[in-house]
Amino acid sequence: IQLTQEYREKLRETKKRQIIDTIHRNGVDPRTHSPHPPQRIEAALEEAKIHFDEFKDVNTQVQDALKKLITILPIKFEIKEIAVKISPEYAPKCYNVVRNFGTLLKEEWLNTGYFTAVIEIPGGLEEEFYDQLNKITHGNVETVVIKTK
Repeated sequence: IQLTQEYREKLRETKKRQIIDTIHRNGVDPRTHSPHPPQRIEAALEEAKIHFDEFKDVNTQVQDALKKLITILPIKFEIKEIAVKISPEYAPKCYNVVRNFGTLLKEEWLNTGYFTAVIEIPGGLEEEFYDQLNKITHGNVETVVIKTK
């Protein structure tokens, strides 16, 4: 089936956005352990002259792009395990945030009403996770990074 040039460009742009989003969600700067903004990743992809194939799998293209990106942008994929302890008045509101951000490894409701959990999230989402919890709890939350993979 023949596809129009406009449709192929639209598909290619969609793949590019998916690749940038995947790198942004999972990749961090190894020196600061903070995520790279999507604009920086996009600029580095253009500088590396990486071309996207609209029919190839996103994960395959991410791996190929990372090989070329490393020379321009220091980047590393991290997964962090974070322990969270939330006070009783905010625990019900925060439960869905904690569940939806990553893989819930352990959860426990204490007799005092506190909610504790261990969650595994991509390194690029760590700041966004903290922002969401602080927005709901007004800073009344305890978090500790247990380990980084």
